[in-house]
Amino acid sequence: PMPQGATLYQTAFNEALVYDRDPDTLIVSFSARLKPAPPVFFGIGAVEKIGASAVHIRSMQNLWYADPDCVACIKAVRAYIQTRNFKRIVTYGFSMGAHGALRHAKGLGATQVVIGAPVATLNPAVEKRWQHDYSAISQGWTRKNYDALLGCRGVPIVVLADRASRDAVHINRLEKDAGAVILSVRYADHAVPKMLKAGGVLGQITRALMSGSYDLTEIRSTIQKSRKTNKMYLLALARHLQNQPARQERVLRYAVTACDGAPDVVLAAAGLRAKRGDFDLAARDIMGVFGGRNGGRINPALGQAIAEFCEAGGKPEAVAPVADAFAIETPRTREAHLWHARYLRFTGQYQAALAVHDRFMGKDEFSAHAYFERGQVCELLGDYAAARDAYVAAAGLNPNLPRAARALKNLNVKHPVWALKTRMMDRLFR
Repeated sequence: PMPQGATLYQTAFNEALVYDRDPDTLIVSFSARLKPAPPVFFGIGAVEKIGASAVHIRSMQNLWYADPDCVACIKAVRAYIQTRNFKRIVTYGFSMGAHGALRHAKGLGATQVVIGAPVATLNPAVEKRWQHDYSAISQGWTRKNYDALLGCRGVPIVVLADRASRDAVHINRLEKDAGAVILSVRYADHAVPKMLKAGGVLGQITRALMSGSYDLTEIRSTIQKSRKTNKMYLLALARHLQNQPARQERVLRYAVTACDGAPDVVLAAAGLRAKRGDFDLAARDIMGVFGGRNGGRINPALGQAIAEFCEAGGKPEAVAPVADAFAIETPRTREAHLWHARYLRFTGQYQAALAVHDRFMGKDEFSAHAYFERGQVCELLGDYAAARDAYVAAAGLNPNLPRAARALKNLNVKHPVWALKTRMMDRLFR
């Protein structure tokens, strides 16, 4: 037996750990994408609880297990498998990890694939969300190079996914072309593990699927029952009902009670109420959380609440103590900075918003949101050239931020005089 947690493969691109336990069952997990890289190893605790042997693989640079070095990593894992006599081999992962689990299933001799939030192909004609991750290695790729389904043909597949999400094209293809069994996780979008974890059933379901001892009807029932106290699901449901205010209000009241007044539930409910014009009730809830269970501490949920409150037309003075705390208390998470900057924009404090942007702007994907916010502020200040530069930067850092591209396109439409002068100057100095 190998030492538990021994390194099976390690380079600057991929790393694999091995846990030698059960001689009959092996789980090969692939980590999901994480920014900044590298992602953490995935599923170590879950696999340990079922007592199976495990190989945990992570892509150190978020290359989606499609890089040439990953072929060598899989070869090393296969060499380990050949020294054992496993009866069941399950590949397992979510999102980027799901792609790896599909792509390398046959190469590892898998008898089953268990995935969530699936990404079946990296083809930019189908999937554009993460193409900047692997653009450097995909030069000259054919359609086959992008496709993970070629690596799992004939292997039974179980998928945890939201059919109405941005993953729908992958889900439909898995179901149609690979005969996959789909377990619906409504309103999760791509955050399937987060939704199941919020419902308290992620570990229970994934352990059952990995162990091979499960009943699909029972799992579906477990997911459905977990919705009753799942704050993430209930808030998503409330957002879905935004055009049905009476039903939305009932869901919100139920969510606050069912989730024992959890602060983030109360704050999310306050934001939704503000959008409906219930400013007094929304402000009461925001201040109640701030002065109550939050104990005067700030966090991204509070920042989102006051930003949405003021964007909807609520009076800033109604939530002023929270805003004051954001102006004083540092350091904070980048997400909290972002919401604070939006609050400042919605309340007309443009120079202060620009100063907050400077605290968390960088050159990574998250910074695209800051550049978009800066573009919005610069437009309001009448500095359209700076707004254009900010939108260009946002679109360049995150191609999956469509509002940046829309804002850039609309800039010329909304400000035709400036656009005409810009074109004339471009021609003059061309």
